[in-house]
Amino acid sequence: MIVFLDGGAESNSYVFQAPVASLVHAAGAFWHVEGETREPVSNPVEWLESHARTHILAGYLGFEFGYLIQGLKEPSSLPQDNLLCVGIFERFETKPRGLERDELAFGSVEAPERGSYLKSVAAARSAIYRGDFFEVNFTGRFKGRSSSTLETLYSVLKERSSGQYFALIKSEGLELACVSPELFLDIRDSKVLTKPIKGTRRRGQNLEEDAQLIEELRNSEKDRAENIMIVDLMRNDLTPFSVPGSVVASSICDVETFAGVHHLVSSVESELLPGMHPMELLLAAFPPGSITGAPKLESMSWIDEHESSPRGPYTGSAFASWPDGRLVSNVLIRCAWREPQKDQTLWTYGAGGAVVSDSVPDDEYAEALVKARVFTGLGHE
Repeated sequence: MIVFLDGGAESNSYVFQAPVASLVHAAGAFWHVEGETREPVSNPVEWLESHARTHILAGYLGFEFGYLIQGLKEPSSLPQDNLLCVGIFERFETKPRGLERDELAFGSVEAPERGSYLKSVAAARSAIYRGDFFEVNFTGRFKGRSSSTLETLYSVLKERSSGQYFALIKSEGLELACVSPELFLDIRDSKVLTKPIKGTRRRGQNLEEDAQLIEELRNSEKDRAENIMIVDLMRNDLTPFSVPGSVVASSICDVETFAGVHHLVSSVESELLPGMHPMELLLAAFPPGSITGAPKLESMSWIDEHESSPRGPYTGSAFASWPDGRLVSNVLIRCAWREPQKDQTLWTYGAGGAVVSDSVPDDEYAEALVKARVFTGLGHE
């Protein structure tokens, strides 16, 4: 197992290799694996919280693991493999990782069927008008085939992207390349920071168009409403685990520019309660509110009923934590993954966006296509 959290600089890039033990999910169960020994784990949340206090942990949590954490589903009704993979590591490196790569060979990429996507967005709007929730993050899956290595795919995606919350994860059951621009939780010295993203525009063809799109995004009532709803959700998620009065939205709806898109990004900060380990907050707040909707549980239930397939690692989180209370985690967006034991050439990529009461289905589909360009641009006919 290899976990590479790539911040693009020595200060926030971490390489974890050869775990001494790991928590994995396979055949519908959770397992503690150590050497040749494999023992069942009845309570993976307890395993994570207890080991985080005494060991360095790194790995990922898949989106559907959130249904178990939040009490929405029993294990038997969840995907049977790869809900998570977390290693226990004795050491790590803090430097950018040089990856060997070849030329990327990629076939054509299949996008979500447009008509079905539009119908689902319309159904989400109807649910909002009924009062089921205020906002829901609806996503689709893009598919492409390549026998190229994970390292090659990651390197190419990184060249096409910008941000500082990238990740490469290679385990027996899953290979994942992630070029996420979004921080989930960064916790150090009891100081908590989360930076939810909501609101997107494509990049312009020239500087003038780029500036126009930035202003359009900055002044969009719809996009600002999406973002502020998630800021409120994250404030609510942090409050039970934070010193009273310490939860603040330190910035609201700032425009940040990336290689392919402009985003609205906010920052919420707090101070962790004394004696609490960051892993407890990570699990309680999982999955990230920016990729569920608000309220979280109601939107998650709708996602489970209406999305075409499980999200898998997509919109989960890649993370590392230390016994001294340091934790860093991203939101697993802009990521491609494959399950080599099932299909060595099929890569999946997720993209979508927030649906609110005044969402236009065609615009939501177009936003998903913009977010997927880093992946769809790899394909050829």
